[in-house]
Amino acid sequence: MRRARRRTNGGKFWGICPTWDTKMLIATIVLLVSTVNIVAVYYDLNKREALPSAKEDHMEPTGEEKRESGCSALQEEERDACFEERREREKARERKAAKLREQEALLEQYKKKRRAEKKLKVQQQQEEHERQSKQQAQEEQAEREARKQSRIQMERLFVEEEVLEQHPELASMSEAEKRIWFLKRKLGNPQPPLPPGAGGEFATWENPATWERPC
Repeated sequence: MRRARRRTNGGKFWGICPTWDTKMLIATIVLLVSTVNIVAVYYDLNKREALPSAKEDHMEPTGEEKRESGCSALQEEERDACFEERREREKARERKAAKLREQEALLEQYKKKRRAEKKLKVQQQQEEHERQSKQQAQEEQAEREARKQSRIQMERLFVEEEVLEQHPELASMSEAEKRIWFLKRKLGNPQPPLPPGAGGEFATWENPATWERPC
């Protein structure tokens, strides 16, 4: 009874701490589960890596490849016609590219022409502005000179009128005699003019006795 009880007690105790056989069983189950998971992951990765290649294998050929394979698969006459059609398409593409290059060249030439015209227009405007400024400066200078000459003339007329009022005998003198008289007056020798008829050959301002007086 004691041995059976001990075994029973031992069985209960072993339910808490498994024996070596139970441990091996649990380890085997864990190992199997891990192996299955590893195989599943590996298969999934291989499947994902295989998808792009399968997609590439199932990709449709391009138009050029189709034409190449189509022309090669035809008979001789049809193949020649196919290649001729392809050459015509290539020539058409070349003509289109040449036309585009020509249009680009014309556009660039037009842009250069427009830039040159704009530059010339700006230069002409600058020249016109400079010419107008120069002409305006000349006109202003001429106007100032005219005002100056007019002022000088007015002053001269005023002085002559004033002098004529003071010296009526100047009215009978010639322009040369008047200039001499005014020059002497300006130089600080305001001597009266020679009376009419007193212009002898040896007459002088300093010696009135030499004047030829009328009878």
